[in-house]
Amino acid sequence: MRRPNSGRAWILLTTFRANALGTLNVLQVARELTPDAVIVVAGSSAEYGSLTPEAVPVREDAALLAVSPYGISKVAADLLAGLFARAYGLHTVCARPFFVTGPGKTGEIVWHFNRAGSFEFACLIAGHYEAGMHLPITVES
Repeated sequence: MRRPNSGRAWILLTTFRANALGTLNVLQVARELTPDAVIVVAGSSAEYGSLTPEAVPVREDAALLAVSPYGISKVAADLLAGLFARAYGLHTVCARPFFVTGPGKTGEIVWHFNRAGSFEFACLIAGHYEAGMHLPITVES
């Protein structure tokens, strides 16, 4: 049996924590604090795995056959959202975009979100909830 090198194992663990466990945390908090909220889970076309030309265009109900740590972690997040929808009635929507682009897009989308201040925005929201301020949140682009 071949063992992954430490770099690959770290990538798998880090990716799974961010995408699958991060989604689980969001779903649990939404269930407890805002059960009527609509949770949009940002998936990826990587959830479909390697596509042949015959498989394009891809139907939304196509099998999820991810082949990368990233794709697998996104499948897990997608399945968790479905579980919370069925088990707890949480309103979830899963999107699997194929290509995300825009002005200045040159690399990973997460880098652009972090650069745009989404981490600070997430901390602001968490701080409001910890302080008992359960107000509607409006996001404008």
